[in-house]
Amino acid sequence: MENNVLPSLLRDYAPDDVYNADEFGLFFKLMPDKYFVFKNETCYGGKLSKERLTVLVCTNSTGTHKLKLVVIGKSRSPRCFKNVRTLPCEYLAQSRAWMTGTLFMNWIQQLDVLFGKQKRKIILFVDNCPAHPKDIPTTNIKLVFFPPNTTSKLQPLDQGIIKVIKQKYRKKLVQRYLRDMESTDQISAKVNVLDSIHYISAAWDEIKPDVIINCFRKAIFVVLNNSEQADSSPLKEEDFQLLQNFADYATIDDELVTSSTRTLDEIIADTNLVENEKEDDDQEEDQDFPVSTPTISSGLQHLSEIRKVLSSVENSEEMLGCLNKIENFLAETHSQKYEYEYCNCN
Repeated sequence: MENNVLPSLLRDYAPDDVYNADEFGLFFKLMPDKYFVFKNETCYGGKLSKERLTVLVCTNSTGTHKLKLVVIGKSRSPRCFKNVRTLPCEYLAQSRAWMTGTLFMNWIQQLDVLFGKQKRKIILFVDNCPAHPKDIPTTNIKLVFFPPNTTSKLQPLDQGIIKVIKQKYRKKLVQRYLRDMESTDQISAKVNVLDSIHYISAAWDEIKPDVIINCFRKAIFVVLNNSEQADSSPLKEEDFQLLQNFADYATIDDELVTSSTRTLDEIIADTNLVENEKEDDDQEEDQDFPVSTPTISSGLQHLSEIRKVLSSVENSEEMLGCLNKIENFLAETHSQKYEYEYCNCN
């Protein structure tokens, strides 16, 4: 993108209305003791397609509007989703866990409606690939495509945002790995899609606005000084004592493809395969995971135990306040359930 083109594109948009979206691949089950097996894997299909997800990230340049992540998996109805009514992201299914032109078009059109309701006009920068059709009709979004082969230099999300998301996600996996090793109980089940969705969404929530602002500046606005860092709170090496090279582990799936290079018609045809898959094929990904339905009562009992733990930790006042909010929400939901059942019985 020419230096004189960008100012003219941004002239009519406030920083809050300048957005960037991009996808990245994720080997979501990968624990640190297995990372060497997946090194440099592109994963165009086959067995590993069940081990990966594609994640779409979108934010504005000020970090004040971080959209819900879009997570694309292979299975339409993972068993771990049983009785789940709320997800922290949007979950989609595709036979290879890839982004496709149809999925991207639907997402853009939903976003266009959202900004229309907010009476906003925004500009959205995306990379140039077959999964991002150029002829999507929009009213409130101006789509701008980066020139081919220059995306990594121009795209803000590639300047450190995605890297930090993946670092934080891997850190959560390592923490789980360490907890399992230290536990006197049975080792917990492997990470499933639902676990991954919660971990990656939490990692995204932890990205601070200053990280996003710095990455937008570094990419296409203002070149940062060498002393400026994208992540204001870098990860500590002591957190990963079991790893010889955490950097390799955190970036192990950087080469994962996130979309096909085929034509739009072929992509749409491939997407339709998901609708024709048998239910048992959808569920085989999580066939080793026990599926249980916790009750609100048991949840409230566990909260009581968590309160005891938090009370034994210094400076936990804020967390105790959050716990109280969760307890109040569950208690109110629990009482409403019984009020409803009582009214129906009388």
